[in-house]
Amino acid sequence: MDSSLSEPLLAKTKLDQASFLSKLTLSWVNPLLKLGSSRALDLEDIPSLVSEDEANVAYQKFSNALESLSREKSSSSMSRNLVILRAMARVYMKENVHWFFDSRRSGMRMRSALMVAVYQKQLKLSSLGRRKHSAGEIVNYIAVDAYRMGEFLWWFHSTWSLSLQLLLSIVVLYVVAGVGAPPGLVPLIMFGLLNVPFAKVLQKCQSEFMVAQDERLRATSEQHENH
Repeated sequence: MDSSLSEPLLAKTKLDQASFLSKLTLSWVNPLLKLGSSRALDLEDIPSLVSEDEANVAYQKFSNALESLSREKSSSSMSRNLVILRAMARVYMKENVHWFFDSRRSGMRMRSALMVAVYQKQLKLSSLGRRKHSAGEIVNYIAVDAYRMGEFLWWFHSTWSLSLQLLLSIVVLYVVAGVGAPPGLVPLIMFGLLNVPFAKVLQKCQSEFMVAQDERLRATSEQHENH
């Protein structure tokens, strides 16, 4: 085996040291994939996180932006949720212009920042606050709401890009097939509309599942407190 392959790849695959072309093509991860195809990876082979991707750093940036907005007079009349969204936009909007990879990366940072923020808030809850916010609700904030915020950026880019791809595909199809293109779109539209009620059923089932999970965790926590 090549001795270079057995060396840790921390310096070779660290994202912040990669060039723009390497980031664009994701070639910075190729040495790690090459090593993984030759043997099982050890912990020291895995590149460390860039400091900006660490949960503590993500939370500090979000917390600073939130505190700055809270001090502004223009934000005094806004709801707390809107101020949080503005803080998220201030910290992560710029880097989301690099589309899929950076949107996934930003989503991970947003999720980490919100998870730490919820945990920090939970430690400061009073007795009254703990009765209003059960353990199940707090778990849902971390496992569901923070996760959805992290996924929002990727779905945002997917929505406009897939719509653009679909439009371009229809244009190409019309240029190639002429008047035969519109009849071919009818089944596509029909099946798309048929998926709507199924999506609503799945959404309803997911909501009911989260409510049941919250009630189960609430009952479990109350049982432990009684004992």
